[in-house]
Amino acid sequence: MKDTIKKLSLIAIVICNISCVEDFQFDVPSDGRGIVVEGYISNLSFQDQLAYPKDPQIFELSLRHISDVTNVRDEPVLGAQIELYGSSGEVYDYAEIGEGRYGLFYGNVKAIPGLEYQIVITLEDGTMIESEMVGLPESSPVGELYVEEAKKSVYEYRREELIISEKDGINLKIKTTPNNSGTPYYYKWDFYTTFIKTAFLASNNSPFRYCWTSSIYYYKDYKLLEDIKGDAPSNMLFLETDNSHLNEGFSVLIRQMKMSKGYYQFMKDLQVQGDQSELFAKPPFNLVSNLHSEDIDVFGYFGVVSEDYKRWYFDKDEVSNYGGYKEGCVFEDVPPPYPASCFNCLEYSYDGPVSNQAPSWWDARYSPR
Repeated sequence: MKDTIKKLSLIAIVICNISCVEDFQFDVPSDGRGIVVEGYISNLSFQDQLAYPKDPQIFELSLRHISDVTNVRDEPVLGAQIELYGSSGEVYDYAEIGEGRYGLFYGNVKAIPGLEYQIVITLEDGTMIESEMVGLPESSPVGELYVEEAKKSVYEYRREELIISEKDGINLKIKTTPNNSGTPYYYKWDFYTTFIKTAFLASNNSPFRYCWTSSIYYYKDYKLLEDIKGDAPSNMLFLETDNSHLNEGFSVLIRQMKMSKGYYQFMKDLQVQGDQSELFAKPPFNLVSNLHSEDIDVFGYFGVVSEDYKRWYFDKDEVSNYGGYKEGCVFEDVPPPYPASCFNCLEYSYDGPVSNQAPSWWDARYSPR
């Protein structure tokens, strides 16, 4: 009974969170339809993540049909049975969440060093899909983060004329941990942004003046690195400092995944495909995969990764090129009525949740004063 209550509690929490499953497109090299499988497990369980400055998430697996007609994953796979097998004999069942998403609703499930893991998927029609057995890479903490002031060329069209301008900003950089193993470490970093939005026409003491909102799309790209010796400086992201999102509070959660060479190559192939324009794209090619089926084409990868997180806050006092405060809502050339978000920050619309309560992990030093 206690286990059931724990699972239901996790379901209630996780459904409110944004899925950590990636959003990929795939080229289909054969006729008919295939299945895309996306997901991973790591060394950090749901319970472990409670100690990090983030909202905890369960491990998810996503299943979707893909067609060579549309070349877009547009149909979730429903009713599948998915099991996670460990090399020491443990078995865990994924529960269906909906829309092709399946989750491991166990608070303490995580990958253990020295063990290997495999997923076995059974579709409603009996089709079987299996992954290879995959082990956990040695863990490494997120390295030192630091910023360097920089400029970036920005290309945009104005009245059908190409304008090139220089934007002030900062490069957020990382220095990886030492690597004395004699073999490369394979890293992936991605970024989840949270910032404070202001309802400028609300009173200073209104509970609806400041809201926290998050976005998985603020930085869409991920960074990859094959690190041979460690202590390698690497650019994470560029942030324009003439940016109204920096006015009251801006933070980025950096997720670091240390992965196998195969998973790294899969991610790199996806990145190469995503970087190509339609005009100059290379012909479709098969991606590395560790999944197979006797009955259907399978794409994607099941990863086992060493995961770590670090949260970074923008501090305007640490840079000299901060663009300054920009007030919104009231403009000389825009008459009222003004949008509802000018009076109530909860009316602000973005791609993530909006709340007028600071997240439990938010550092109060970076709240509005």
